[in-house]
Amino acid sequence: MKMSETNKKTLQIGDRQVGKDQPCLIIAEIGSNHNQDEKTALQLIDAAAQAGADAVKFQSFTVENWISRDFTSFPTMAGTADLHGALKKAELPYDLYGRLADYCRKRSILCFSTPSHQ
Repeated sequence: MKMSETNKKTLQIGDRQVGKDQPCLIIAEIGSNHNQDEKTALQLIDAAAQAGADAVKFQSFTVENWISRDFTSFPTMAGTADLHGALKKAELPYDLYGRLADYCRKRSILCFSTPSHQ
């Protein structure tokens, strides 16, 4: 493939084209800021949509599959006595994924997640 052909490539994400000469796709990082609370997650989706974001992104992980029990410290969580317990509170419960995705569709905002595992 020639360089000039590469620059003309686009990618379809939902109903949006992403690539050269396309509008910027703005993604609001919700991450784990939902605190496992559906109402909070919905409010964050609303805030992202109201701010003009095109998509929201969550983080998908389970502490058991992400971090070894031998791992007991994390630079941004220094002084946390129970690191695994604290991170467990940041997991997005799997039963919420479908409801959050449905809500995003109703708000006309793309929804996806970055998976993390060990």
